[in-house]
Amino acid sequence: MDVFSREIGVYAFERFRLDPVRRTLLRDGMPVKLGARLLNTLLYLVANHDRLVERDELQQAVWQRRAVDENSLGQAISALRKILQADAASENFIVTVVGRGYRFGAPVEFLPAEGYARAGSFGQSERDEVAVADVPPEPHIRWPGRAIRWATPAAAGGVRSGLLAALAVSLLVTAGILVAIGSISRVGWRAEAPPPLSIVVMPFRYLGADRGSAYLADILTDDLTTYLADIPRSLVIARSSAEALNGRSAQEIGRALHVRYLVEGSVQADNDGMHIGARLIDANDGRQIWTAPMDGAAKGGSQALALMTRRMVSALDRRLMDAEATRGARERPNNPTALDQFFRARSTMDRAITLEDFTRAQTLLEDSVKAEPDFVEALSSLGWLLVIKGQSFEYPTYAADLEEAKRVVGRALALAPADAGALAAQGRIFLCEGNYEGARVQFDTALRADPAYVPALVGLALHAWFTGQPAEVIAPMQAALRIDPLGTSARSRYELLGLGALFAGHAQQAVDDLLRADHPESNPPTQPDDLTPGEESRVYLIAAYGLAGNTAEARRRYQAYSSILRHRTVWRLMTYLPRQEMRTPDFGRVADALAAAGMPRFADETEDDGATPTQATLAGGNFTPTPRDVTGAETISTARLRQMMAAAPAPIILDVGSGVAVPAGAIIVTDSPVAFNKTVLTPEALDDRLKTAPLAPVVVMSSGPFGVDSYNLVHHLIAKTKAKLYWYRGGEEAWAAAGLPAEDRRMP
Repeated sequence: MDVFSREIGVYAFERFRLDPVRRTLLRDGMPVKLGARLLNTLLYLVANHDRLVERDELQQAVWQRRAVDENSLGQAISALRKILQADAASENFIVTVVGRGYRFGAPVEFLPAEGYARAGSFGQSERDEVAVADVPPEPHIRWPGRAIRWATPAAAGGVRSGLLAALAVSLLVTAGILVAIGSISRVGWRAEAPPPLSIVVMPFRYLGADRGSAYLADILTDDLTTYLADIPRSLVIARSSAEALNGRSAQEIGRALHVRYLVEGSVQADNDGMHIGARLIDANDGRQIWTAPMDGAAKGGSQALALMTRRMVSALDRRLMDAEATRGARERPNNPTALDQFFRARSTMDRAITLEDFTRAQTLLEDSVKAEPDFVEALSSLGWLLVIKGQSFEYPTYAADLEEAKRVVGRALALAPADAGALAAQGRIFLCEGNYEGARVQFDTALRADPAYVPALVGLALHAWFTGQPAEVIAPMQAALRIDPLGTSARSRYELLGLGALFAGHAQQAVDDLLRADHPESNPPTQPDDLTPGEESRVYLIAAYGLAGNTAEARRRYQAYSSILRHRTVWRLMTYLPRQEMRTPDFGRVADALAAAGMPRFADETEDDGATPTQATLAGGNFTPTPRDVTGAETISTARLRQMMAAAPAPIILDVGSGVAVPAGAIIVTDSPVAFNKTVLTPEALDDRLKTAPLAPVVVMSSGPFGVDSYNLVHHLIAKTKAKLYWYRGGEEAWAAAGLPAEDRRMP
């Protein structure tokens, strides 16, 4: 007989799947983060979608015995609407019936689940899973201890049958647990390790003389279970399962419920106030790893208890993260091959400066993970490396590498939710995708697990830089340099520190920091066709000297710089800054300082460096001089492009530039679409489009008159389209120099 009724399944509506067992909401197959209270509200409304839910009924079902502010329910409904309708404003999922309550407005289909594990499997090595093909497992799970709340009885008879079914399920669950415990005692325990952050809150004991206040222990147990489930990637066992094992040892409970941690304690209320004693216990050996006596005023009853519970959850959250981080550090695999490949990769990464170095380290980490698939350090290091590699170099497999980074980091977090390396790697992925708030949360959480974790400190500094908060770069970067002042990344860290100081208005500090990043004597710039390592520190050191009042040194340094690195302009170099940084108050001052030192603000789109037109592609980089003409296409000026855009048929404008100043209607063509936030075509998709598109004129442009990308794309298209081809050599830089309307298409 199945442990759970076959009526348990998944609610489907519009693009969403809502699973009351796993307590997950998916949009298009991707998890949507919801707090416990919002999830409970949504579950109740969806389960009762065929009728109006009275306001008082919903409030009682979700908040139960807690004292609730009268606006709390309205705020919850408003928050749910924003989440459900984030990209579908025309849909109205939750309808308010004024003066009465709410009705779920979207059509709901219930998809029954099959294949639940049987009762005797409690505590075995494979966890119970719902076999629903389109609902992937989610690590944030709570067992269904209150399934009856989500029943949808049509009449009183339905209520009675629902209660009987729930009672039967509860008895079967309890029987399964007891069978498992008996099996453990007879044959011993052998299974995989319990999931990370798996917790059970045992029923708290009431010690007070006034038995009329004994309900406080129930509230405390219930609230702790609910609130701990809000910890990301936690698995919290429902109260009904915990009650079935009350009185058993920590090890028995841990084995039966397959959890790592127990929370237990007591509550007492008397004339002196309210007293709570809580303990966090390692279920593996029964060791107490945290305890906290907590006192509060008795006046206020459940409200005072709720405040104390919140304080306790905050403390437990931190302690659980510490325990998981410590556990993860202890649990390196006993696999010589995996360890050898991992440490060789780490040694390579410490010295990596070229694409080949990074690729070599990547291969070693992939071999380490192949030898030991659950090696958390190797997984998180591989994810971190793939993101850094993609952000540092241009290469064909960038998009695929980013997807692989997401996969391996997701695997690491599923195995060790509190691992600082995995959390920091997730933060770098979020930065890459423009999810800056999510990135900050990941870095903060990583530092909570390990306050001295340098990659997380660097991540916080990068978060500040990308979000246009240069002053916030300084503190975390200084902390990282205090911890690791002589590492191979010290120069790049001083560079970021100096940039933060410069754009925050601290010119002299920027000079000091950028001098520590710049060593022109030992590493002279010799690659004029592309950006060179350390070039950013040289450029902005010129501006820092100027803003600090040393204009002579600024001009001297610019002359030395421009004698080798030609064709640089203020506009072109400063487009390499993050989008938000370009909007900071000091951006204009830094640009003016570079111009005052002698750097041209814009390139001349007609400049001729003597390059000869070819019938083939050019080799080179972002600053390679190009011919004024290209064989097989007509070179046009900014004025001519404006005329073409005003005529019919309108040209198809293809931009292979940086996306900083894109004319309206132009299409970005790139191998790395993740870096842009509007219409993008990959080279393969471009070929397909031109085969089927009308024979409108095609204009190709890039970042500016120097750089081979647009020149080479024209040659590529000559064999792909019969349309008339035009080369807008001036590109984004000439368009910006003319002061014409343009869009910044980069990720915010």
